[in-house]
Amino acid sequence: MFVSDDAIKITLFWKKTGRNTVRVLSSLDSVGEDEKAKYTKVEFQMRPLNWKQHNEIQREATLERMGQGAEIDWVLYKERKLFKILIGWDIKDDKGQPVPMNEAMIYKLHPMVAETLLQEFDRVTMLGEEERGN
Repeated sequence: MFVSDDAIKITLFWKKTGRNTVRVLSSLDSVGEDEKAKYTKVEFQMRPLNWKQHNEIQREATLERMGQGAEIDWVLYKERKLFKILIGWDIKDDKGQPVPMNEAMIYKLHPMVAETLLQEFDRVTMLGEEERGN
């Protein structure tokens, strides 16, 4: 009934597929054995949202339209949500050094990584353990 403060770990796998394109997966189950080695594993730590934080994100993403009322800017909503929930990662640079997690680096994430991360967060936090098969 109440939201735990325990961090949620989300694992993603990514590989470069072109000059500025990547493929991002939440599982390698559908990938052939020979392809698995081409993916890099990244673990993210996420903060579960409680009711207050959920409402804060919605307020931050709500825009007042002159004569049209209020509406949620869904792009801004996803951005604010990612900044609110992301608390850590184990991303390494090309030299194997940890990449600091800060606003500038979050903005540099490939869009497919950010979108997949948000989708996985929603999947994990919206379903109970029975629904997830755990």
